Amino acid sequence: MHFTIDEIWHPDISVYSSIPVTELAPTFQTNALSFNSGMVLWVPPATIYSFCKIDYNDYPNDIQECNITFGSWTHHGLALDLEILDSGLSMENFHNSNPEWFVINASVHRRIQYYDCCLEPYPSIVTTFKLKRKHYSDPGLIIWGPSLIAIFFTLIMFWLPSNSLHKFILGCTSLMVLTVMLLYVGETRSSSVPSVLTARSIHSTMFIVASAMLMEIIIVNLGRIAGTFRPPTILTYWLSGMIGKIMLICIPKKRFGFVHKMEDTQDNEEELPSEDYREEWLLVATALDRICFVIYLLVFIVQKNA
Repeated sequence: MHFTIDEIWHPDISVYSSIPVTELAPTFQTNALSFNSGMVLWVPPATIYSFCKIDYNDYPNDIQECNITFGSWTHHGLALDLEILDSGLSMENFHNSNPEWFVINASVHRRIQYYDCCLEPYPSIVTTFKLKRKHYSDPGLIIWGPSLIAIFFTLIMFWLPSNSLHKFILGCTSLMVLTVMLLYVGETRSSSVPSVLTARSIHSTMFIVASAMLMEIIIVNLGRIAGTFRPPTILTYWLSGMIGKIMLICIPKKRFGFVHKMEDTQDNEEELPSEDYREEWLLVATALDRICFVIYLLVFIVQKNA
């Protein structure tokens, strides 16, 4: 016999994981089919919306696990028990039309919950779906373009002359570009790329650029050292040779510790030794620039692939 669902008792099965929690009661009420054995079959069509917490740590190669939990809202397990059919969860007639995710695994299990207030068991049915991202939306030049420009400016700093103040102009420009992009991501919440992931990447890039500017402050001041304080001789010896050429350092033509010719208006011309080691310190500062270029290039590559 057929009955409308309002004519007979039906369980108050709800979807616990939905936002908000909704009862499994579709708008189009289908009839229930009863058998002489007392079994009642009711197959309502329903659209279920379930909450799923997304973890972006492995984005865009992430695999997400989402659960849909069914259970009675008012009855305990002694009054209304839930069981899983022998066939379990069937995916034979499943058709995926989602352009971003596909299901790699689906399972179902029965869970019994006990509460401090009550001795009765509260069973529920939990269906678990493992989803893998098909592809990720390309953030495009709007987001990553300025970030790459900031990285390029930062690396160019290490190729400018060691005593050039234009290094700081490039560094400040890089920080300004990253700051504007961070504000843009914060305002644009409809971005195809997760805002949290993009902001995290820009934020880490800002820290790297800031540390590069701190290194440049040390290098520029190192190149301005003058006077009788001389860098280690073995260091300048190696940097003025083949190692300096490998590091693409422009070696000064005149010998370090050159004896300058001084002219006195009252005395005759005489040669006085005037030790000025500015060029040697510039050589050391330039070598540090080349080393920092390689280090920060590797840091940016690791940071972008992380």
